Amino acid sequence: MDTIAPIDTEAQYDRALAALDTLLAEVGENLAHPLADLVEGLIQRVTDYQDTAGHVLPAAADMELRLLMSERL
Repeated sequence: MDTIAPIDTEAQYDRALAALDTLLAEVGENLAHPLADLVEGLIQRVTDYQDTAGHVLPAAADMELRLLMSERL
């Protein structure tokens, strides 16, 4: 995850969410997918920003599933 820069602005956050939607459409629930680690890292950066910014927006169902899956690993 160190290769993914922290999210510091709302614009970066919006871009990260858009990228995450695209990645999740490709990766789905396949933890063996070559991009799965990137998805996990980006989810962590998004979550970190949401915690820091003091807001949590409703997540898409697939993002919620991915977050729950990552917490169980």
